[in-house]
Amino acid sequence: MTFEIRSDTEYKCFEVVCRNRKVLDSPFGFNPNPWGTGYWIPIKGNWYKALESIASWVNNELKDECIFTIG
Repeated sequence: MTFEIRSDTEYKCFEVVCRNRKVLDSPFGFNPNPWGTGYWIPIKGNWYKALESIASWVNNELKDECIFTIG
């Protein structure tokens, strides 16, 4: 499963975006984006812990590979 890390032009707001519908069943609260092209959550607090939690869920619960890309 591939996740894209995005930010605004001023690098003040960061989010994780995924196009796989399975993330709606995750404990992280992914929301559909307004354009209908994926699901997103904002990154707040400690980046490492947030991304580690997502990767752990994908690896352990879905038994899938987790890839993060920069968008």
